[in-house]
This record gives sequence, structure tokens and C-alpha cells, in this order.
Amino acid sequence: MKADDNDVRNRIISTATECFAENGFKATSVRKICERAGANLAMINYYFGSKDGLYLAIIDREGGSAEMDELTVPARDASVPATLRLAHLIERLLVDMMTSGPHSLISRLISWELVEPSAALRHIVDTLIEPLQEVMQELVRDIAPPGTSEVEIRNNLFSILGQMLYYSHSKPVNEMMAPDIVYDEAGIREIARHVTAFSLRALGVADGDHGKR
Repeated sequence: MKADDNDVRNRIISTATECFAENGFKATSVRKICERAGANLAMINYYFGSKDGLYLAIIDREGGSAEMDELTVPARDASVPATLRLAHLIERLLVDMMTSGPHSLISRLISWELVEPSAALRHIVDTLIEPLQEVMQELVRDIAPPGTSEVEIRNNLFSILGQMLYYSHSKPVNEMMAPDIVYDEAGIREIARHVTAFSLRALGVADGDHGKR
């Protein structure tokens, strides 16, 4: 592939990633991607075969990205208590899911897939969702009382994820029903602290003991 071709391909991928993260797969048109990328519509078929092929190329790129390592590597640092690692990961994921920017692409793509699954869901689960959930499940297992069953550990994880998804997708409703909730970065971090505290209490960690497990 010539250098010019590679530049166009990378520009399409970068633009499409932003579009999919903003609006989800279903609501993003190939025409819109090409307009924003300054590329000819035929280039999608030339480089990727289809909109689905473009989406898969994005998932493969993001799955091996530095951002994924930024999410998973600190969460496995055994020198830090598991409660603090879980708190950090919840905050990082919520801030990413609820704010825009290149740092938040994986979290926002996953967030869209959880509420509007695309045909690429199986590949996304294998490449993006499962690695993250494995890390979070390890943390929940480390924090939970001895003897907690694997089913309980899994369900506790799903409850944490459910809280995160509610806050990330309920902004229009909350603006009417809970207008005191602020969705700037400081407000999102406060939401993350609440989700963490609530979840740790459910796992048997008393307030003030978050750094001891």
C-alpha cells in the first residue's frame, strides 16, 4: 500500500472511530464518515469492503491499543489494594463513557454495543468487552468475602456495570428528574465515587476500609 493510500485509510479509520463513538454503529452513515474524513465514498468499499468491514478494522485496532493497556494494566497491579484499583477503574471508565475525546473511544464503543448491539458484537465481546470484564471480575473476586460463589461474583460485577450504564445513558432523564446531578468531569467523578462506595458496601467493605483489601 502506498503512503498516500495508507494516509487516507488511517484518516477514514480515525474519523469513523469518532463517529461510531459519538452516535453508535446504527446511527452512523458511511456518507457522514466520508464527509468528515474528506474522502470519497468509494474508498470505504476499496479499503474495507463495507461499513461492517470498517467497523471490524476499528475494533481490531482499538483492541490492541495503548488505551486498552491503560485500562487493564493498572487494574492488575497487586501492590495496590483491590478496592482502590476497582475505584480507579470505575472512575476511568465512567469519565471515558461520559466525555468525548480520543482517550475515551473504547469505553464509548463498548457502551453503545451494550445498548444497541451490532452484527460485530461477538467480535467486540472477544476483543474489547471480555478483557475488561475479566479484569473487573478478578477485582470483585479479590474484594468479596471468602466463600463467595462465582455466580455471586459475576452478578455483583453485572450490578456494577448496570449502575455505570444507567448513569452514562440516562442524562436526558436525569436532567428532568434529578437536575442536581452535574455532568461535568467533577460531577462524573462524584458519580463514580457513589457507584464505588455503593458497590463496595454490597461486597461487605465498610466505609473507610476501601484501602484495606
